Amino acid sequence: MKILVTGASGYVGASIFTNLSKYYDLIGTFQKTKLFEELLELDITNKKAVIQTFLTVRPELIIHAAAIPSRKVCEEYPKNALVVNFEGTKNVVVAANSINSRVIYVSTLGVKEDPPTQYGKTKLMGERYIRKVRAGYNILRLSMTFGYSPNFSNDRPFNRIIKTIQTGQPSSYDNTWKFAPTYLRDISTAIQMLIEKEIQSRILTVAIPELKSTFEIASDILRPFGRTVRPENNCKEKLDEIPEPNDIQLPISSYQTMIHAITSEIRHNHLA
Repeated sequence: MKILVTGASGYVGASIFTNLSKYYDLIGTFQKTKLFEELLELDITNKKAVIQTFLTVRPELIIHAAAIPSRKVCEEYPKNALVVNFEGTKNVVVAANSINSRVIYVSTLGVKEDPPTQYGKTKLMGERYIRKVRAGYNILRLSMTFGYSPNFSNDRPFNRIIKTIQTGQPSSYDNTWKFAPTYLRDISTAIQMLIEKEIQSRILTVAIPELKSTFEIASDILRPFGRTVRPENNCKEKLDEIPEPNDIQLPISSYQTMIHAITSEIRHNHLA
């Protein structure tokens, strides 16, 4: 199967690209940073370029991971968030329909009936438009994500933990907001299951059904490497609910499995 991954240089996209390349014929796109030599340059906000790329590659499946994933950036630049997260997604849908391809859309648990953030609003708009894919779609809703990615330089929570291992900074993490975290590798595993079992038209949550704070997660990851951090309590959000179970069973890790796996990933990739 030929698969195209948008945003294959991003934190989530690079992980998906690397993991699924072991099993499928993958082609990835990037906009600013070419993380892998074989990636194609593509601006998803350029409708003509998206259609031409899809017509040239002709993938059977598109995994749409390209986005502005930062809530802070989306709040600071709301128009950019709308253009990339929604208009870019519209372009992907139009191009997918032009070649009769399926789409898996990487979304967020931040989508709600009335999302309080620009990130949540634009991703919800994207979810609604993805349903226009005629060949079939799936939506994967992620929480705050942890785990090794080939992109370990951008400002994501896990990459900040790697920085703490290497430099000791940051030395404190929020202990107020508790949420159900997502283990990065579970995303690729879930996508592989959807492909192999030919599951369509589902909105599925990829998150561990346990509530943890960033401080708890950071502490558990850092402990084997002899690093300790302090709790800080400056987050406005207090507590999420454990997400409702999916109507099909996804291969989701337990919290302890995630921590053990991440520790191994850090050592294997010589990040400590």
